[in-house]
Amino acid sequence: MLPQNISGKTKMSRAPIPLNEAMRLKALHNYEILDSVCEQNFDDITRLAARLCDCPMALISLIDSDRQWFKSKVGLEVSETHRDLSFCAHAILDASQPLIVTDATQDCRFSDNDLVVGPPGIRFYAGIPLITKQGFPLGTLCVVDTKPRTIDTYQLDALRVLAQSIVTALDLRQTMRAVGTLALSDQLTGLPNRTAYLSQMSKSIERQKRDGHPFGIVYIDLDGMKRVNDQEGHAAGDRLLVVAAKAIAKAVRGEDSVARLGGDEFACLVNVATLSALAKICERIRLSIKDDMLINGFSATASLGGALFAQPPKDEYRAIAVADALMYAAKSSGKDQCVCRQITSHIDDHVSRFGTVTALQMNAN
Repeated sequence: MLPQNISGKTKMSRAPIPLNEAMRLKALHNYEILDSVCEQNFDDITRLAARLCDCPMALISLIDSDRQWFKSKVGLEVSETHRDLSFCAHAILDASQPLIVTDATQDCRFSDNDLVVGPPGIRFYAGIPLITKQGFPLGTLCVVDTKPRTIDTYQLDALRVLAQSIVTALDLRQTMRAVGTLALSDQLTGLPNRTAYLSQMSKSIERQKRDGHPFGIVYIDLDGMKRVNDQEGHAAGDRLLVVAAKAIAKAVRGEDSVARLGGDEFACLVNVATLSALAKICERIRLSIKDDMLINGFSATASLGGALFAQPPKDEYRAIAVADALMYAAKSSGKDQCVCRQITSHIDDHVSRFGTVTALQMNAN
């Protein structure tokens, strides 16, 4: 087993930093792979590499700025070590060929490495660089043994094929994440869409069931959108929506989330514990929209409904219905205002009352 806290403070030969390190790290980080959970397809590759080369250890090692992190590992328990200890940091210096060390105790680069003189007692290492289409080495697929040895041509060729399959899997993973992001984004404003928002709300409800922490929903409907579309055209209406999206986003806090639900309706999921805190956020949003509309030459405002859930709603659809009803209470009371309420009883009762009673108006201060 590797030491749990490896400092990398040895006298060994540290690998030089590649000349294109900034671009290489950017390419690595763009994959959003570091510190990700285990994935079966990568684990299958490391197991196959260990078996093909008859080695007790195999790793998919990615070289970050100051560490090597293992996306997948066989024969090791730790998930990372300091970069100074990394054999793979040497391997990426020449991505055109593998790095093969037959006996680390006889190699001046590694003979006093903590991983050689201490556990796991590395002697043999063979690493194949993982090279992107742009030519950036992200790390390696490597096999490791605790006794001096080598590998034959067949095994080396097999490692090359497996290394390429890792890069292909990384590219596919990146593409799927991009497609997923696109499917959950509103193309006009760039905000999360209704599907993404409902998913986030579902998680908030489940979290509330576990820890009892309240959360709030703000439902926003723009006043005057139809008039802009009718009088100035849909291109102007699109610009108005973008202005509104930016105004909402800058009015909320970093831990809050904003989404466009469709048409001229937006929503926020806010982490608040009191009704007064929710009311203040609603009022900030209302004023931000009003101010930015005036700056951009639009005659439009917003009506907002804010619901603070002290108890978990049945599901995200019931929860959003309450905030929607509160928004309509604000709109029917004259528009350009906020109606906020704390929800502690049966949601269907609230939806019914909020949809018909305008006396619930509460201007947040």
